Amino acid sequence: QNPLYNYLAEGVYEVQLTVVSFDGCMETINQEVAIFPTAINGDLLAPSNVTAIYPNPIQDYFYLNLSEAINFLNQEKGQVSLYNLQGQQLWTNDLIPASNKVFKLPSAIVNGAYFLVVKNGNKEQPMIEKVWVIR
Repeated sequence: QNPLYNYLAEGVYEVQLTVVSFDGCMETINQEVAIFPTAINGDLLAPSNVTAIYPNPIQDYFYLNLSEAINFLNQEKGQVSLYNLQGQQLWTNDLIPASNKVFKLPSAIVNGAYFLVVKNGNKEQPMIEKVWVIR
């Protein structure tokens, strides 16, 4: 069977799937998934506090300016992650509260459209920006 669930809002959610076989064996898996609009039209995404992600499109390195997002991080460690359009997390990196940071994407990330997600340690609603990778 293919379990299905409709989310009412975009965001990052913890999902748990439990499977029970006919003979009573049970397996449970937990995974974090990101829910985004099905299109990447900028009008579908609410503006976030990420003041600059550049260059965009990204080639190998990108600069994340979080000067206005320090209150969002609440002086706690956060994470910056890259998701594909299907909501699969492809890359993640710890984010220590600071005004600016440079990140390098792994070479396995291919050309395409992605979502960059910045989360704080309090699990509040993440900041989401659309980005392009062109190598």
